[in-house]
Amino acid sequence: MGFTNIFIKKDKVRELYKELEEILEFFPQELKYKLDFEIKKFFKPVQEIRLRKNKPVCIFSSGNNFILNTTVDSESFDYIFNRLCKYSVYSYQQDINNGFITTDSGCRVGVCGTAVLNFDKLISIKNISSLNFRIAKDFEGSAKQIISDNLENIIVAGVPASGKTTVLRDIARSYSANCYKVCIVDERNEITSNRFDLGIMTDCLKGYKKAYGVTLALRTLSPQVVIFDEIGSLEECEAVIECMNAGVNIVTSVHCKNKNEFFQRKVCKKLVDTSFFDKVVFLNKVPGNIDEIYYLKE
Repeated sequence: MGFTNIFIKKDKVRELYKELEEILEFFPQELKYKLDFEIKKFFKPVQEIRLRKNKPVCIFSSGNNFILNTTVDSESFDYIFNRLCKYSVYSYQQDINNGFITTDSGCRVGVCGTAVLNFDKLISIKNISSLNFRIAKDFEGSAKQIISDNLENIIVAGVPASGKTTVLRDIARSYSANCYKVCIVDERNEITSNRFDLGIMTDCLKGYKKAYGVTLALRTLSPQVVIFDEIGSLEECEAVIECMNAGVNIVTSVHCKNKNEFFQRKVCKKLVDTSFFDKVVFLNKVPGNIDEIYYLKE
Protein backbone atom coordinates (compact mmCIF):
# COMPACT_ATOMS: atom_id res chain seq x y z
CA MET A 1 0.00 0.00 0.00
CA GLY A 2 1.30 3.44 -0.86
CA PHE A 3 2.22 6.28 1.44
CA THR A 4 -1.21 7.64 2.39
CA ASN A 5 -2.11 10.61 4.54
CA ILE A 6 -5.21 9.96 6.63
CA PHE A 7 -5.24 12.87 9.08
CA ILE A 8 -4.24 16.27 7.79
CA LYS A 9 -6.99 18.32 6.17
CA LYS A 10 -7.28 22.08 5.86
CA ASP A 11 -10.76 22.12 7.34
CA LYS A 12 -9.26 20.69 10.55
CA VAL A 13 -6.97 23.65 11.21
CA ARG A 14 -9.45 25.46 13.44
CA GLU A 15 -10.02 22.27 15.45
CA LEU A 16 -6.26 21.77 15.80
CA TYR A 17 -5.87 25.29 17.17
CA LYS A 18 -8.64 24.60 19.68
CA GLU A 19 -6.65 21.62 20.98
CA LEU A 20 -3.58 23.83 21.25
CA GLU A 21 -5.48 26.48 23.17
CA GLU A 22 -6.67 23.87 25.69
CA ILE A 23 -3.03 23.03 26.41
CA LEU A 24 -1.90 26.65 26.64
CA GLU A 25 -4.50 27.26 29.36
CA PHE A 26 -2.01 25.65 31.76
CA PHE A 27 0.57 28.33 30.94
CA PRO A 28 0.96 31.77 32.55
CA GLN A 29 -0.60 34.53 30.46
CA GLU A 30 2.52 36.15 29.04
CA LEU A 31 4.07 32.81 28.04
CA LYS A 32 0.74 31.65 26.64
CA TYR A 33 0.48 34.64 24.30
CA LYS A 34 4.07 34.27 23.09
CA LEU A 35 3.70 30.57 22.31
CA ASP A 36 0.29 30.99 20.72
CA PHE A 37 1.78 33.52 18.29
CA GLU A 38 4.90 31.47 17.55
CA ILE A 39 3.21 28.11 17.07
CA LYS A 40 0.42 29.38 14.84
CA LYS A 41 3.00 30.72 12.40
CA PHE A 42 3.67 27.09 11.41
CA PHE A 43 0.11 26.57 10.18
CA LYS A 44 0.71 22.87 10.83
CA PRO A 45 -0.70 20.47 13.42
CA VAL A 46 1.45 20.27 16.54
CA GLN A 47 1.86 16.82 18.07
CA GLU A 48 4.06 17.77 21.03
CA ILE A 49 5.09 20.80 23.07
CA ARG A 50 8.21 20.13 25.13
CA LEU A 51 9.23 22.36 28.03
CA ARG A 52 12.66 22.20 29.65
CA LYS A 53 13.30 24.44 32.65
CA ASN A 54 15.24 27.59 31.65
CA LYS A 55 15.51 26.43 28.03
CA PRO A 56 13.66 27.29 24.80
CA VAL A 57 10.35 25.59 24.08
CA CYS A 58 10.50 22.84 21.44
CA ILE A 59 7.63 21.52 19.35
CA PHE A 60 7.20 18.41 17.23
CA SER A 61 5.20 18.99 14.05
CA SER A 62 4.78 16.99 10.84
CA GLY A 63 7.62 14.64 11.74
CA ASN A 64 10.15 17.37 12.62
CA ASN A 65 11.43 19.10 15.75
CA PHE A 66 11.49 22.90 15.98
CA ILE A 67 13.14 25.14 18.59
CA LEU A 68 11.13 28.27 19.34
CA ASN A 69 12.42 31.66 20.47
CA THR A 70 10.55 31.54 23.77
CA THR A 71 12.30 30.31 26.93
CA VAL A 72 10.51 28.86 29.96
CA ASP A 73 11.96 30.25 33.18
CA SER A 74 11.82 28.35 36.48
CA GLU A 75 8.86 30.30 37.82
CA SER A 76 6.75 29.66 34.72
CA PHE A 77 7.76 26.00 34.62
CA ASP A 78 6.75 25.45 38.25
CA TYR A 79 3.47 27.29 37.63
CA ILE A 80 2.62 24.95 34.73
CA PHE A 81 3.54 21.83 36.69
CA ASN A 82 1.39 22.87 39.65
CA ARG A 83 -1.53 23.67 37.34
CA LEU A 84 -1.22 20.19 35.83
CA CYS A 85 -1.40 18.69 39.33
CA LYS A 86 -4.31 20.98 40.26
CA TYR A 87 -2.07 22.38 43.00
CA SER A 88 -1.90 18.98 44.73
CA VAL A 89 1.28 17.22 43.66
CA TYR A 90 0.76 14.56 46.34
CA SER A 91 -2.55 13.42 44.81
CA TYR A 92 -0.80 12.94 41.44
CA GLN A 93 2.28 11.21 42.88
CA GLN A 94 1.45 7.78 41.47
CA ASP A 95 0.91 9.21 37.99
CA ILE A 96 4.16 11.17 38.25
CA ASN A 97 5.99 8.01 39.33
CA ASN A 98 4.61 6.30 36.22
CA GLY A 99 6.12 9.09 34.15
CA PHE A 100 3.08 11.03 32.98
CA ILE A 101 0.03 13.09 33.91
CA THR A 102 -3.13 12.90 31.81
CA THR A 103 -5.18 16.09 31.56
CA ASP A 104 -8.97 16.16 31.54
CA SER A 105 -8.88 16.69 27.77
CA GLY A 106 -6.90 13.47 27.22
CA CYS A 107 -3.48 15.03 26.69
CA ARG A 108 -0.67 12.91 28.12
CA VAL A 109 2.12 14.98 29.69
CA GLY A 110 5.42 13.17 30.11
CA VAL A 111 7.28 14.07 33.30
CA CYS A 112 11.08 13.98 33.57
CA GLY A 113 13.10 14.38 36.76
CA THR A 114 15.31 12.59 39.29
CA ALA A 115 14.19 9.24 40.66
CA VAL A 116 14.01 8.75 44.43
CA LEU A 117 14.57 5.07 45.24
CA ASN A 118 14.05 2.94 48.32
CA PHE A 119 15.77 -0.45 47.94
CA ASP A 120 15.47 -0.22 44.15
CA LYS A 121 11.79 0.70 44.36
CA LEU A 122 10.76 4.05 42.88
CA ILE A 123 8.92 6.03 45.55
CA SER A 124 8.87 9.51 44.00
CA ILE A 125 10.41 11.83 41.42
CA LYS A 126 12.05 15.09 42.46
CA ASN A 127 13.62 18.03 40.66
CA ILE A 128 11.15 17.97 37.77
CA SER A 129 13.12 19.30 34.81
CA SER A 130 11.02 18.78 31.68
CA LEU A 131 7.42 18.29 30.59
CA ASN A 132 6.27 16.93 27.25
CA PHE A 133 2.69 17.71 26.21
CA ARG A 134 1.50 15.10 23.71
CA ILE A 135 -1.61 16.69 22.26
CA ALA A 136 -4.53 14.26 21.98
CA LYS A 137 -6.21 14.48 18.58
CA ASP A 138 -9.36 13.11 17.09
CA PHE A 139 -9.88 12.65 13.35
CA GLU A 140 -13.05 10.90 12.28
CA GLY A 141 -12.43 8.64 9.31
CA SER A 142 -8.78 7.93 10.10
CA ALA A 143 -9.59 4.21 10.33
CA LYS A 144 -11.53 4.06 7.07
CA GLN A 145 -8.72 2.41 5.13
CA ILE A 146 -7.99 -0.06 7.90
CA ILE A 147 -11.26 -1.70 8.91
CA SER A 148 -13.69 -3.80 6.88
CA ASP A 149 -17.40 -4.41 7.42
CA ASN A 150 -16.62 -7.36 9.69
CA LEU A 151 -14.73 -7.40 12.97
CA GLU A 152 -11.03 -8.20 12.68
CA ASN A 153 -8.07 -8.66 14.99
CA ILE A 154 -5.75 -5.75 14.24
CA ILE A 155 -2.35 -4.53 15.45
CA VAL A 156 -1.45 -0.88 14.81
CA ALA A 157 2.34 -0.45 14.84
CA GLY A 158 4.48 2.67 14.82
CA VAL A 159 6.98 4.85 16.61
CA PRO A 160 5.91 7.21 19.44
CA ALA A 161 3.71 10.10 18.22
CA SER A 162 2.87 8.34 14.94
CA GLY A 163 -0.89 8.44 15.62
CA LYS A 164 -1.52 4.96 17.05
CA THR A 165 -3.94 6.13 19.75
CA THR A 166 -5.87 8.30 17.31
CA VAL A 167 -6.33 5.34 14.96
CA LEU A 168 -7.50 3.08 17.80
CA ARG A 169 -10.02 5.70 18.85
CA ASP A 170 -11.51 5.90 15.37
CA ILE A 171 -11.61 2.11 15.02
CA ALA A 172 -13.64 1.98 18.24
CA ARG A 173 -16.00 4.67 16.99
CA SER A 174 -16.43 2.94 13.62
CA TYR A 175 -17.19 -0.47 15.11
CA SER A 176 -19.63 1.12 17.56
CA ALA A 177 -21.41 2.85 14.66
CA ASN A 178 -21.85 -0.60 13.08
CA CYS A 179 -23.58 -1.80 16.29
CA TYR A 180 -20.75 -3.93 17.61
CA LYS A 181 -20.22 -4.06 21.37
CA VAL A 182 -16.89 -2.34 21.99
CA CYS A 183 -14.88 -2.17 25.20
CA ILE A 184 -11.85 0.11 25.55
CA VAL A 185 -9.34 -0.64 28.29
CA ASP A 186 -7.64 2.71 28.87
CA GLU A 187 -4.88 2.42 31.46
CA ARG A 188 -3.63 5.99 30.92
CA ASN A 189 -7.01 7.70 30.46
CA GLU A 190 -5.85 8.89 27.06
CA ILE A 191 -8.13 7.16 24.55
CA THR A 192 -11.39 7.80 26.37
CA SER A 193 -11.30 11.48 27.31
CA ASN A 194 -14.80 12.95 27.60
CA ARG A 195 -14.05 15.31 24.71
CA PHE A 196 -14.06 12.38 22.25
CA ASP A 197 -17.18 10.71 20.87
CA LEU A 198 -16.55 6.96 21.01
CA GLY A 199 -20.02 5.87 19.96
CA ILE A 200 -23.13 4.62 21.74
CA MET A 201 -21.97 0.98 21.80
CA THR A 202 -18.63 1.65 23.50
CA ASP A 203 -17.90 0.86 27.16
CA CYS A 204 -14.75 2.22 28.81
CA LEU A 205 -12.63 0.73 31.57
CA LYS A 206 -10.50 3.69 32.65
CA GLY A 207 -7.36 3.43 34.73
CA TYR A 208 -7.29 -0.38 34.73
CA LYS A 209 -4.04 -2.24 34.11
CA LYS A 210 -4.28 -3.61 30.59
CA ALA A 211 -4.01 -7.33 31.35
CA TYR A 212 -6.55 -7.12 34.18
CA GLY A 213 -8.87 -4.85 32.19
CA VAL A 214 -8.94 -7.18 29.17
CA THR A 215 -9.79 -10.14 31.42
CA LEU A 216 -12.40 -8.12 33.32
CA ALA A 217 -14.06 -7.01 30.08
CA LEU A 218 -14.27 -10.63 28.92
CA ARG A 219 -15.88 -11.78 32.16
CA THR A 220 -18.30 -8.94 32.83
CA LEU A 221 -19.15 -6.95 29.69
CA SER A 222 -19.60 -9.58 26.93
CA PRO A 223 -17.77 -7.43 24.36
CA GLN A 224 -17.41 -8.33 20.70
CA VAL A 225 -14.16 -6.39 20.43
CA VAL A 226 -11.71 -5.16 23.08
CA ILE A 227 -9.41 -2.25 22.23
CA PHE A 228 -6.38 -1.06 24.18
CA ASP A 229 -3.17 0.84 23.55
CA GLU A 230 0.49 -0.21 23.60
CA ILE A 231 0.71 -3.91 24.39
CA GLY A 232 4.14 -4.54 25.84
CA SER A 233 4.28 -7.54 28.17
CA LEU A 234 3.81 -11.29 27.94
CA GLU A 235 1.19 -11.00 30.70
CA GLU A 236 -0.87 -8.75 28.42
CA CYS A 237 -0.36 -11.24 25.58
CA GLU A 238 -1.81 -14.03 27.74
CA ALA A 239 -4.90 -11.92 28.49
CA VAL A 240 -5.29 -11.23 24.76
CA ILE A 241 -5.03 -14.92 23.91
CA GLU A 242 -7.63 -15.78 26.57
CA CYS A 243 -9.94 -13.17 25.08
CA MET A 244 -9.53 -14.37 21.50
CA ASN A 245 -9.97 -18.01 22.51
CA ALA A 246 -13.36 -16.94 23.88
CA GLY A 247 -14.33 -15.51 20.48
CA VAL A 248 -13.69 -11.84 21.29
CA ASN A 249 -11.78 -9.71 18.80
CA ILE A 250 -8.77 -7.62 19.82
CA VAL A 251 -7.46 -4.34 18.43
CA THR A 252 -4.24 -3.07 19.99
CA SER A 253 -1.11 -1.09 19.20
CA VAL A 254 2.60 -1.67 19.62
CA HIS A 255 5.76 0.44 19.52
CA CYS A 256 8.10 -0.45 16.68
CA LYS A 257 10.08 1.29 13.96
CA ASN A 258 9.35 -0.97 10.97
CA LYS A 259 8.28 -4.43 9.82
CA ASN A 260 11.66 -6.04 10.56
CA GLU A 261 11.66 -4.74 14.11
CA PHE A 262 8.05 -5.84 14.58
CA PHE A 263 8.74 -9.47 13.76
CA GLN A 264 11.84 -9.52 15.98
CA ARG A 265 10.01 -8.43 19.15
CA LYS A 266 8.97 -11.28 21.45
CA VAL A 267 5.59 -9.78 22.20
CA CYS A 268 4.77 -9.24 18.52
CA LYS A 269 5.96 -12.72 17.56
CA LYS A 270 3.75 -14.25 20.26
CA LEU A 271 0.73 -12.34 18.95
CA VAL A 272 1.37 -13.35 15.34
CA ASP A 273 1.96 -16.98 16.35
CA THR A 274 -1.58 -17.19 17.73
CA SER A 275 -2.81 -17.10 14.11
CA PHE A 276 -5.74 -14.99 15.34
CA PHE A 277 -4.61 -11.61 14.02
CA ASP A 278 -5.73 -10.54 10.55
CA LYS A 279 -3.48 -7.57 9.81
CA VAL A 280 -0.76 -5.26 11.05
CA VAL A 281 -1.03 -1.57 10.17
CA PHE A 282 2.40 0.09 9.99
CA LEU A 283 2.26 3.86 10.50
CA ASN A 284 4.91 6.21 9.20
CA LYS A 285 6.98 8.42 11.51
CA VAL A 286 5.06 11.38 10.08
CA PRO A 287 1.89 11.37 12.20
CA GLY A 288 -1.14 10.04 10.42
CA ASN A 289 0.50 8.29 7.52
CA ILE A 290 0.24 4.59 6.69
CA ASP A 291 3.30 2.91 5.23
CA GLU A 292 1.72 -0.49 4.78
CA ILE A 293 -1.15 -2.74 5.79
CA TYR A 294 0.39 -6.19 6.16
CA TYR A 295 -2.11 -9.04 5.91
CA LEU A 296 -1.23 -12.02 8.09
CA LYS A 297 -3.71 -14.50 6.65
CA GLU A 298 -3.04 -14.22 2.92
